[in-house]
Amino acid sequence: MIRAFLIAGLSAITIAATPALAGSEAARPASVVPQNIDFSAPEGSASRQTPCQCRLNGQYFQQGDQVCIRGQMAQCGMYLNNTSWKFSKTPCPIARADTAYQLR
Repeated sequence: MIRAFLIAGLSAITIAATPALAGSEAARPASVVPQNIDFSAPEGSASRQTPCQCRLNGQYFQQGDQVCIRGQMAQCGMYLNNTSWKFSKTPCPIARADTAYQLR
């Protein structure tokens, strides 16, 4: 029973695909996407001019800004159309007081 369904299904696929494989112009479907579509963004939608910012501890940072997060340097940037922090392996710079001025 299953074998009969498989044979019938494969036969239907082969018959349907034969004109397309032959390369006849009649078998080729018309272009699905019209050629005169305006792909510009509608007014008020997000665009390249929209300022996107990263947030950290209630503060906003511009794209390209670098900050120290949990001991690692991170840079604000775009990832999949969202702002995100990209971490580097560089540790955060540490300011050290001269030993003569340290509190004892």
